[in-house]
Order: sequence, then structure tokens, then C-alpha cells
Amino acid sequence: MGLLPDRELLRTLCADGQKPDWQRLAGNCDYDCGAPTVATFRIEDVNIYLTHGHLHRVKYHYYGLLSAAQQERCSIAIYGHTHSEDNTTIDGVTLFNPASYRYCGSYGYLTVDGSDYSLRTIELP
Repeated sequence: MGLLPDRELLRTLCADGQKPDWQRLAGNCDYDCGAPTVATFRIEDVNIYLTHGHLHRVKYHYYGLLSAAQQERCSIAIYGHTHSEDNTTIDGVTLFNPASYRYCGSYGYLTVDGSDYSLRTIELP
């Protein structure tokens, strides 16, 4: 879903000096890498579904991704694969694709406060 360009950006994103809790997921070109294709986690009161998206056929429709997020009782589904920015809410689930640092020069930013959240795509210069 995007690569961090360098250590300086990482320092900016992690200004408090603590290492982030990374979740590695397999994408459509990651054959036999041993990484999962899906992760779910909770930040405060928000359940999040995270996937590359190729197995949900996100290039063609939202149905697979939306259904999987709903089954896991997630209010956010973050995905990639298309390299296209997206921030769409359907049936109470926000489907968010931050595009791609490598191809579009952008990354996603999530802010959570209790059960409230905001998602935005940040374009790098």
C-alpha cells in the first residue's frame, strides 16, 4: 500500500520517538512470503480491517471488501492494490485506499478519538 520513502519521514510520522507497530501483509506479488493477507485490529473504540485487496477484487467492486469488513464488525477497511485514492463510506463502513507512495507520492493518515475517526490521504512534495 505504499513504502515510506526514508528515515526522515519515519521520524516525522513517529515524532514521539516510539517505534510504530507495523503489520506486514501479503499482496498480489508476494508469493510464499508467509505474511497474512488480512489483519484486523482495534484502536480505541474503532475496529479496522486491513488488506492489500487483491483477493477481494477491489479493482472491480467493493462487495468482497465490504462484506469481509462487516463480518469482522469493522467500521474501517483499509486496502491498496489499485494505487488509486479512495475514501468511500457504504453501509457504515469506510473503505479507504491511501493510493501509493511509490506510484502516487501519497500515504494515509488515520486519527482516532474514542469511536470517532478521520482518514485522509497526504500528498508528499
